[in-house]
Amino acid sequence: MKTKPSLMLATCVLLLSACGEGELYVGGAWARPAPAGGLAAVYFLMGNGTSQADALLSASTQAARVTEMHRSMSMGDESDAMIMTPIDRVDLAAGQQVAFEPGGYHLMLFDLQQDLVEGDQFTLIMHFEQAGELEVDVKVIR
Repeated sequence: MKTKPSLMLATCVLLLSACGEGELYVGGAWARPAPAGGLAAVYFLMGNGTSQADALLSASTQAARVTEMHRSMSMGDESDAMIMTPIDRVDLAAGQQVAFEPGGYHLMLFDLQQDLVEGDQFTLIMHFEQAGELEVDVKVIR
């Protein structure tokens, strides 16, 4: 059975809302299949259940040579064109959730060091300003 990204995100929201107070959390991380040497995007939901603001500063993975944080935004004209811009950080206020999803925030993986095959998973290390490093398993789904 294939899992739809929108269903995965909705399930993740429900699970994360049940997480205990005082935790920084990331869930529902996924990427689409892609060949070695290519690029891919990673999406997830992160939340801050602590009483202190934090920020995602960067991420890394052995699955790609380069990992960058990006944000897609509409150009605001009639063309419906989107532009993708690298960003340095994503602030996460206490009690806030931020979705990394198509058409918004996402992580770009450049020069994949392996094929991303449906059903596989890989580890992503996220670097937060206050919480430090957090390891996240990313599922490859279609």
